Amino acid sequence: MIKITKGNAITLNFTAKKTPTSVLNLTGASFATQMMGPGGKVVSFNNSKHTILVAASGTFSLTLSAADTALLDRSTEEQIKKLEGREIVTTITQSGLPFTVRASLLIVYPETPRS
Repeated sequence: MIKITKGNAITLNFTAKKTPTSVLNLTGASFATQMMGPGGKVVSFNNSKHTILVAASGTFSLTLSAADTALLDRSTEEQIKKLEGREIVTTITQSGLPFTVRASLLIVYPETPRS
């Protein structure tokens, strides 16, 4: 389960797996990640928000600024209570071939009030 608070910056780390026991080599890959925004609109984060950590191990990160997380749709109180979230979907493209990674569920908490 991935938990994000709206308005807070965060870096998320992922491993791209072809199968449960095999990782995708990310050499030369580009990325696009989608999450749910308000009103059911999809919020997309392009390649520049992603960093390959270790290509041969299939590891990469997604870095979101406070402004980025402010774009996300807040989870409802019921979703938070039941730990029901939405998927984070990243499409990885290598040599023109797309590969989709569906990450664990996402819970988005409301912004923390500033004093």
